[in-house]
Amino acid sequence: MSSDHHIGVVLDRVAADLWFVYNQLTPGALTRVGPLLRDIYYDLDALSTALLICLAVATLCHTISTLTRNQSVVDKLWSILPVGYTWHFLWRSHLRDLQGQLVVDPRLVLIALLVTVWGSRLTFNFWRKGGYALHAEDYRWEVVRQGGSGVPVSILPVFNLFFVSFYQNILLLLITLPVYAAWRHAGTPLNRIDALAFLLCSGFLALETAADHQMWNFQVAKHAKAAAGKRLTGDYGRGFLTSGLFAYSRHPNFFAEQAFWASIYLFGVAASGSCIHWSGLGVLQLIALFHFSTSLTEDITARKYSKYKAYQASTSRLVPWVPGKPKWR
Repeated sequence: MSSDHHIGVVLDRVAADLWFVYNQLTPGALTRVGPLLRDIYYDLDALSTALLICLAVATLCHTISTLTRNQSVVDKLWSILPVGYTWHFLWRSHLRDLQGQLVVDPRLVLIALLVTVWGSRLTFNFWRKGGYALHAEDYRWEVVRQGGSGVPVSILPVFNLFFVSFYQNILLLLITLPVYAAWRHAGTPLNRIDALAFLLCSGFLALETAADHQMWNFQVAKHAKAAAGKRLTGDYGRGFLTSGLFAYSRHPNFFAEQAFWASIYLFGVAASGSCIHWSGLGVLQLIALFHFSTSLTEDITARKYSKYKAYQASTSRLVPWVPGKPKWR
């Protein structure tokens, strides 16, 4: 088994790189910032460089969040940073050619294309909902600030620092660990697992796109009917969508999002030849985060709409499944 399969080897390499960078931060370094940054980017392991970028972005996010009192700064970067890290690994891959020729690893190109489509689609969906407006903030953060999430209000500044700003930023890097694994094993021929990963990623992208579009159409129509003073019936009257893909899952878009990154993990498996690989740590944490955020979303929705509990009782939470018949009251 290759030493690259062991997470301890990777952590030792990253720690050594960070120590090297620390030793370069002398007063004289300020006079050669450009060359120093260039050396750091090209000489360090690709994951070490990505981690330094991640920590810098996290620090910036926390600063902006503190100054603006807006907890959605990281949300605005959610669909952008993983794309950047993926292309970073792809860019660094051609530097590994010993003959000095520009050689691009086909697996990394394939992953980069899939992640770019993922990011472009999610960015568009976030934009059309007004997420990039200067003061836009996810409605759930107000619930968190009021203590409705289980997080004590007294520790919110600490929560904002460690969880919102730093943990979420690190998570956005961790979910791209399979891309790093592919970088470590650049040159490994494409195989059937790559084909399976590509098909699954494409399918889950299509599912998430369809689910988001159905929800967008529903919300636009619901608000338009309400603004026009029309009588709201069916799903519009209940306040939430239960048809289309949402007849089989209460959150088909959440399911597809997690499944997409689980499928990206398969590229790391294909490259490394190991069925159980440490690069899956990121997607496991993503699933854990979605479990928490989905529970918070459902709690808010159930308090807002009286018939939502009947929908919960009849329809799968995440994995699309044959639905029961809701007993509306």
